[in-house]
Amino acid sequence: MSTASEPTSPSPKDKKYYPDKDEFLKALQDPGVPDTTKTSGAGEFKFPKLKKICNKIYNLLKKYNVPNLPSNKSRGSESIMSCIKRRRKLVDKTDVFESFASYATEESTSQVYILHNDEEYFGFDLILTLYFNYLSSNANKKETSRSPGDAIRVAAIMLLAKYRGSVAGVLSGVRDRQKCDQPVPTHVALAHEMLVDFKDDTFEVSKPLTMLEDDVVNVDPNNSSRIEIDRDAQWFLDTYFKYIKPKYKAALKKWDTKTGLGSCNPWEFSNFCDDNSRWLVWVYLMDKDNDFLLFSNAKGKPPPTVGSESGFETPMKRKRDETVELLEETQTSSKKVVGILDRLDSIMEKYEEKLVAESTTESSLSLVSVEKNDIINQLLDQQQKRDRLMKLPLDRSLKKNVVDTIDTVIKSLAEQLQAITNKESTSN
Repeated sequence: MSTASEPTSPSPKDKKYYPDKDEFLKALQDPGVPDTTKTSGAGEFKFPKLKKICNKIYNLLKKYNVPNLPSNKSRGSESIMSCIKRRRKLVDKTDVFESFASYATEESTSQVYILHNDEEYFGFDLILTLYFNYLSSNANKKETSRSPGDAIRVAAIMLLAKYRGSVAGVLSGVRDRQKCDQPVPTHVALAHEMLVDFKDDTFEVSKPLTMLEDDVVNVDPNNSSRIEIDRDAQWFLDTYFKYIKPKYKAALKKWDTKTGLGSCNPWEFSNFCDDNSRWLVWVYLMDKDNDFLLFSNAKGKPPPTVGSESGFETPMKRKRDETVELLEETQTSSKKVVGILDRLDSIMEKYEEKLVAESTTESSLSLVSVEKNDIINQLLDQQQKRDRLMKLPLDRSLKKNVVDTIDTVIKSLAEQLQAITNKESTSN
């Protein structure tokens, strides 16, 4: 979707992008010298004069915000130099304007390097046309390959409960005998499976409530036109390992080292991302809700303070331990409730059949009253546990297990309490 804020295409004839003509034409004559560094191959050349002028050209393009320019200056200037070397040609001085012929060097007195025999633009417009087309083509390839919205959708699917165990195994990098014996590599098979969900346009990635809208302008993981692009399993894997993980790891490093200087609210994670990757806050907030599965792979076990809510002094691990303790308490309570219900069944059976003496019946009624009070106390206790649990920002699957256990106990207690109440009403 185009917006009014998108930059217009730069004009190759706009002189603001041009270097000094004299300095450029002198550098254009650079014949190159053998590259003797250990990393280069035999017979390779380097062009120090061209390199210097290309650095200046890169700075000019960056100054005027040429779209899609590489953020790395060395890589950017190398690509400009590649265009110049490909375009320049060595011609006889007699075939060009005298103003160009004067740049012939002592090594080549009869010939001179030029781009084009044009005194106004000296061929630099051709270089800019070539380079701008290269930048645009590169950007189109990247856009077709993946976008921030695609990355968020991939992360959301990897964090789905049904995949988390398998994803954790793939991200660990450990290959057991069973995995090695499979005809299709485990990670590829898993990616095929997850790709089905990626292409399912009914699957919607929810936006975290605490995320700031400014961080995700024009980012949509549910864009149907992106979902429909033909993908394969390798693309899915590359999106995580080559696109998400490196950016996430770099941001986590800043987040980990600098959060001590100020607030560490999770939604402020975007402040530690590059300007073009602030969308990672969406990934971070999803990851936080899923026990930092991707975080752990990108960087290792998360420090206890990272991702803690502002104002909480208890680290996440302690909150998780609290939930485990809550689960243990609930299981203990469940056993106690079973004992209460067993005793109550026995008492109610005697009460209903009225097979004992009047004194025994009165005793039974007294016991029913005691057990009824115990059930009411247990109901209140279970509800308080449930309320405590819902306030803890922990792993959804663990929280669901505890809630399900508590809800089962509450339902059983409520049914028994209702049954006693009904029988008391009938007897009266």
